[in-house]
Formats: sequence, C-alpha cells, structure tokens
Amino acid sequence: MKSWPKNLYSLWLAQFIAALGLSMIVPFLPFYLRRLGVQGERSIKIWSGLIYSAPFMISAFMQPVWGIWGDRKGRKPMVLRAMVA
Repeated sequence: MKSWPKNLYSLWLAQFIAALGLSMIVPFLPFYLRRLGVQGERSIKIWSGLIYSAPFMISAFMQPVWGIWGDRKGRKPMVLRAMVA
C-alpha cells in the first residue's frame, strides 16, 4: 500500500495548525499595537494589515525562488533548508 495518503494528511494537518495559529493573532493585534504606541484608528488598521499580510507576501515572492533552487540543487537540500527555517 502506498503511503502518500498518510503523508498528505499529515502535511495537511500541520499546515492547518500553522494557519490556525497565525490567524489567532488577528483579534488581539490592534490591542497590541495600541500598547506599542501606535496612535489613530487608521494607523492601527494599516499596521494590522501589514503585519498580518507580511508572511503571505514574502511567501508569494519567495516560492518561485525556492522552486528554482530546488530544481537546480535537488529535493534533499531544500527539505533540509525548510527544516532549519
């Protein structure tokens, strides 16, 4: 029996938990920014949006780079790099 369905479900669960953890900060981010000294409702909204979207934007720009490096260097070095990150 092939093990790819088990691996797929494990990866899906890990990604789901990571996304859930990232989204748990959203309700508390404006309060945290206010405590850091950000003044004004508009500034808090802008900073909240930037902070929340930063990982997604970086990921969108870096995924093609890691894909190209993976094609050149191989799968194993990319898995090791991802584990370190």
